[in-house]
Amino acid sequence: MKREIWFKKVLWSYMPSSPMGLLVLCGLVFVGVGGVFLGQWLLRFAGVQGADDWPFLLLFATVVAGWIIAERHS
Repeated sequence: MKREIWFKKVLWSYMPSSPMGLLVLCGLVFVGVGGVFLGQWLLRFAGVQGADDWPFLLLFATVVAGWIIAERHS
């Protein structure tokens, strides 16, 4: 089974080369940013002190997931 090409490698980065690549990229951005906003809201609601940076670890996981998807579909 042949993989679809959604991204093209440009220097050390991957750029979307099809509508599906752009859709994957937008989906990852919305999930990552939405997760950070939800995490910040939950931490403030729970009254946790000094935990404002915790949800930003989700952005690291989102970047890694995007990198893996882009590498697989390039």
